Amino acid sequence: MSETIKISCPACGSTSSRKEGLSDFVCHYCGTQYRVEHKNGGISLSPILETMQTLQTGMDRTAAELTVKRLKEEIFHLNNKIAPLMPEYNQLKLQASKTKFVFVFKKFWWLFFILAITLFIISITQDLPALAGITVLALIFFIAAGIGGMIALSKATKRLEQLSPTVEPLLEQLTEKEQRLESLLSYLNE
Repeated sequence: MSETIKISCPACGSTSSRKEGLSDFVCHYCGTQYRVEHKNGGISLSPILETMQTLQTGMDRTAAELTVKRLKEEIFHLNNKIAPLMPEYNQLKLQASKTKFVFVFKKFWWLFFILAITLFIISITQDLPALAGITVLALIFFIAAGIGGMIALSKATKRLEQLSPTVEPLLEQLTEKEQRLESLLSYLNE
């Protein structure tokens, strides 16, 4: 048969009796719960709340470590998925956002226009019908350069519109996961 022992509550100082061998103790006076630990022939009491907080902290840390591992794998897979698309996406984004791309074609476009006007003036003032043919050719190049610039810009914009629905959500996911990973790593390093 189990012996009865007297335990003094560390929280309120009251003394209670309990059977030896039980692993939990509840003070009948203040209601504080303790985990009873038998050490070196004596009894040690630790509040259950403290034990649960320690357990919770350990579980939180383990969950964070598992989440870090999962996030690293997900980031790796997202990077592999997005890597082939990024060079083209970045180039198209740069072309669509920079007006310099448009002005390159406009520069040639205006060059042919100025050349055509100059040749036209020379052909009229010098009475040279051969220059009139060259003037027509310069005007054709003028129109072709303008159309070429518009077509190139249109193609770049259209391709960017095709890639954006694929790339942008992946970039958002990647950014979100990297931020979450950074947050978890700082928690684990505390």
